[in-house]
Amino acid sequence: MMRTSVSRAGRLALSRSGARRRMGGGPFNHEFDVHKSKLVEEWNGRRELTDIVFQVNMGKLPHIFAWLVGFPYFVYWMSKTESKKYDPRRYKETF
Repeated sequence: MMRTSVSRAGRLALSRSGARRRMGGGPFNHEFDVHKSKLVEEWNGRRELTDIVFQVNMGKLPHIFAWLVGFPYFVYWMSKTESKKYDPRRYKETF
């Protein structure tokens, strides 16, 4: 009982005092005002919702496979081919 009273009193004191945010604690004081960009805030909201909306189904699986496996392999194959063509000595050491 005593502990809940003390913690409740502490929370009330914190809420009354109002925590002052320092924007990262940098060298700027309260005179510098933060101007939020509407476009950045909209992008941030959509970014947070993407995780909730995205679902994997059989129609999206080939595209996911192509970007996660096919594209990195293509980049590897291109770099390997270029290395073999322009610097064969180093190609033998690397691959």
